[in-house]
Order: sequence, then structure tokens, then C-alpha cells
Amino acid sequence: MQQQVVSKGNRAVVITEERGRFAARLYVNARDGIANASATLTANTFKSAAGANRWAAKQVAA
Repeated sequence: MQQQVVSKGNRAVVITEERGRFAARLYVNARDGIANASATLTANTFKSAAGANRWAAKQVAA
């Protein structure tokens, strides 16, 4: 299992890859990293890393 974090400001998206599938979840109040951040109900699954990264970029830009 691999993880990638995409962040901007106080928003972050964690993308997790497991067995060729990608899952992403939005975190807010991530000023000091995601350890103290709050997970939201906004999440999605993807077939490719490119799709997950596009979704993450849209979520952190909002």
C-alpha cells in the first residue's frame, strides 16, 4: 500500500493505492500536516493515479 499527499493551504487529499485501485479522501485543517487534520466525508475511488491526482487538485483548489 502506497500513499501520496496533495496539499494546498489548510486542505489536503490523501491518495492510497492498493492492488491497482486508488482511493482518495479530503482532509481539512491540515496546517501542520494530516496528523491533526479532520477527515471529511468527501472521498472517491479511481482506476488510475492520473484520475486520482486530477480529483485531488480540484478538491484542494476549492
